[in-house]
Amino acid sequence: MWALRKKEADLTDEEKAVLEKLFKYSPRSKQAHLFRDQLTAIYDKDITRFQAKHLLNGGAVRVKHSEVRCFDGFVKMLMARKDEISNYFLERHTSGFVEGLNNKIKVIKRRCYGILNAGHLFQRIYLDLVGYKLYAQKIRGLRRLKPLLLRSLDFCHRGLSTSFYKDMFPRETQENLQR
Repeated sequence: MWALRKKEADLTDEEKAVLEKLFKYSPRSKQAHLFRDQLTAIYDKDITRFQAKHLLNGGAVRVKHSEVRCFDGFVKMLMARKDEISNYFLERHTSGFVEGLNNKIKVIKRRCYGILNAGHLFQRIYLDLVGYKLYAQKIRGLRRLKPLLLRSLDFCHRGLSTSFYKDMFPRETQENLQR
């Protein structure tokens, strides 16, 4: 139910109808949805850290006194980490990029189970983060791709195996790179 995850302003008429039908059969779901929207709206407001802490406390108290139990763990964490969470309102920066990068690296590590050479793991990470963009440029012209790949290969020659690159690129690409 993607409609539950969207903001109300982004819902289509069909999604609104589905939510209304759901909320008709489950009033607690509607209440949980409203609490979620209220807590999320705090982050969209142009307020100070102190005001945000006050609003977060108020939202947490409303959730605690309701019949909705799905937020209990979240409210407990929110109260325990209120100072750290409210720091967002100082500069409006998140750690989203770092969290995304960490998640991507975890997925790569999981996919590359059994790689014993740390160099190969770093090659895999590099290829996943940058390499596919380089490989896609091959379609538009290998001349733009060649300097970047040669730099990558030079990096590999400084102590890492190039067999990974040989497996990665077709024979014709390897021959074109040698020209």
